Amino acid sequence: MHVIISDQRMPIMPGVELLRRAREISPASVRILLTGYSDLASIVGSINDGEVYRFISKPWNNRDLQQTVAEAVTIALELADAKTAAVDLPQKMSAGALVIDNNQEIFRFTKELIGSRCPVCYAGDLDGALSAMQAQEIAVVIADVEAAREDTTAMLKLLKQENPQILTIVLTAASDSELVIQLINEAQIFRFLNKPVNVKLLKQHVEAALARYLAFQQTPQLVQQHRVQESREVRDSSVGQKILAGLKVLRGRWFGAGKKP
Repeated sequence: MHVIISDQRMPIMPGVELLRRAREISPASVRILLTGYSDLASIVGSINDGEVYRFISKPWNNRDLQQTVAEAVTIALELADAKTAAVDLPQKMSAGALVIDNNQEIFRFTKELIGSRCPVCYAGDLDGALSAMQAQEIAVVIADVEAAREDTTAMLKLLKQENPQILTIVLTAASDSELVIQLINEAQIFRFLNKPVNVKLLKQHVEAALARYLAFQQTPQLVQQHRVQESREVRDSSVGQKILAGLKVLRGRWFGAGKKP
């Protein structure tokens, strides 16, 4: 199946579980979750377990639904012949992780967990994040969206538009299902973690992101699954223009330039 669209509330098993199992059986299928209620646990599960491409809320707009399915089919057809191989994480990687938070607790945890494998950088604000990405090849961004929410969410959206190979893990203490849906659809978040953070899960998610980054290097077509539409509202804002100026430096600088992990 090129595309699987599943309702969330069904007999026998919820859509999240169906998509999780579908991912195991047919990993190349593009998965879409359809639901009529905002259950944050289900939404988070849809991205962490099923790696859902888009989240569609009921009642849907027919034109938007048609466009989303068409995009999913296009991606699936492009990836149908892509040859993929399992990626083992090396002991040492040059690409690293960037933690964006207004305090350094998660940074310290992350450095302790994976600092021996790859560089771990810290940024307390937007300027620091852009500077860190310009100075160091970044494979995964770990961001607390409660800190400077508008700036952080804008950066995550534009980062995925400009550099889709970089994976993002979002931390949040808020039960804001609308924000989570927005970040799935507009920023293709790789994983979500609720605060207080489970350290074991944090390590699993970061290592999975690093492995996916290496898979992208081996098979660049896989990045197509992280394609998002451009948001003019975000791009044209003053914050968006500042972010784009910083991200422009990264374009083609690291990924796809023949660098080895």
